[in-house]
Amino acid sequence: MIEGGGINLARVGRLEISRNRMRGYRFISEQLSCLELTGNEVEYEGLFPYLFEDTRGRASGNRLNGAPVDFPLSPDVPFGNH
Repeated sequence: MIEGGGINLARVGRLEISRNRMRGYRFISEQLSCLELTGNEVEYEGLFPYLFEDTRGRASGNRLNGAPVDFPLSPDVPFGNH
């Protein structure tokens, strides 16, 4: 388990993030053209544990505070949630 901090990703072509367990951590992505976010578990009590801006890709099997969480990522349409 990784504790505290965050992953801030920007302007990357292709990136796969999978099977991580993190407490007090958050994902931030900006202008990613191909993000694969799969099977990650995040325990986070603050605002925006997952923050997307202009991000394309796919996401599946991710959890937030023990509950499944879905992100409408698409390889064709950019997604942002802030």
